[in-house]
Amino acid sequence: MPQNYLQEISRKMTEKLRLYLSKSHKNAKIAPVFDSQVDFLLQILKATANSDGDAKAIHSLLEANQEKLDMNFAQVLRSWAMATLLDLDTESAQNTVIDVLNFSHQLQDCSLGNRADNLEIAITGYEIALTVFTRDRFPEEWAIMQHNLGNAYLDCIHKEKAKNLEQAISYYQQTLQVYTRDRFPYEWATTQNNLGLAYFYRIQGEKAENLEQAISCYQQTLQEYIRDRFPYEWATTQNNLGLAYSERIQGEKAENLTQAISCYQKALQEYTRETFPQDHAETAFNQGLAYTDAKRFTDAYYIFKSAIDTVEFLRDEVVSGNEIKKNQVEKWHELYRCMVKVCLELEYYDQVVEYIERSNMPNLVELLTSQGSPELYKLHEKINKENHCLEAEVKCNLTEILCQFQQSPQNSF
Repeated sequence: MPQNYLQEISRKMTEKLRLYLSKSHKNAKIAPVFDSQVDFLLQILKATANSDGDAKAIHSLLEANQEKLDMNFAQVLRSWAMATLLDLDTESAQNTVIDVLNFSHQLQDCSLGNRADNLEIAITGYEIALTVFTRDRFPEEWAIMQHNLGNAYLDCIHKEKAKNLEQAISYYQQTLQVYTRDRFPYEWATTQNNLGLAYFYRIQGEKAENLEQAISCYQQTLQEYIRDRFPYEWATTQNNLGLAYSERIQGEKAENLTQAISCYQKALQEYTRETFPQDHAETAFNQGLAYTDAKRFTDAYYIFKSAIDTVEFLRDEVVSGNEIKKNQVEKWHELYRCMVKVCLELEYYDQVVEYIERSNMPNLVELLTSQGSPELYKLHEKINKENHCLEAEVKCNLTEILCQFQQSPQNSF
């Protein structure tokens, strides 16, 4: 595509766009358009066309114009496309849509600006592309856009979550009409995995049936995501399958938990602390929750310990400032909280204090005591026994915890 392509059409199309919008001012769906956003749209499409798919090439432009990437920009993009594409020849329309697609895809993955607005703009871009890349003429490109729309609606923040998930399911199902296992095995497996996620989080319908659908999707995914060929994808699907079995309603609860634990163990064969520390911590945490539900508290203790060691490894590796460290710690509050509960079950009282201190979480005691924890009540009884043999410092700390617990107005035994 010639580098001066957008320059050649920008003046003509911008004039046409403004004329189009002036005639459409009664349409409530079209927000007021700012000239700066129109100009920025043309700049970003030109930069995308010249970047050859390199996200770094347009990052600085996005960073300098974050305030323009709002819901109004999505309307500007849609209106520009409506005013532009019909007047272009086939090749020019396709090239323009490719630029819109590349920009939309990069914006969907972008960490800058408002995540909800970025997703809405990306959705708009994919919908625009579907006006050119139809299923009849471009089945593979059409399937890619269906899949991208499914991903965007799966993550979408605006609108109603239940409706977004139904949209995601619909787009994934349409994708599978083209991405069949025999013709596109990897793409088929990827779509099956994402469809499983949509069913797992689905709000409409019966929860039990949604979970069965999710399990079926993940099991089909694993037919193509073979560990030897796709180790990371295999581990991701095993973790997802473990989550579905952990929540499963049909079948025996004990057997479902056994299946979940097995899936997590498989995932952790690839998700090691050295190779994928973030994934290791998350999967180990999930496995610990399954062990806890199965009342296998010793196993839960050791896997939570592994997760916490990994989290603290990640925390120590961060060198970008205290704010990032703080955000990482806050993300893992629940892990420390669950570890303390397991330690109480096992009567590891010195570890209770240790993990409260290691959590860097001043309100962990408040979170525990506000629930009226029976384990803390049992600990209160133990502390009052004459033969209690805790170290003096540990006993003092635990007594302070229990004092806060007893003072909490929400507690009832």
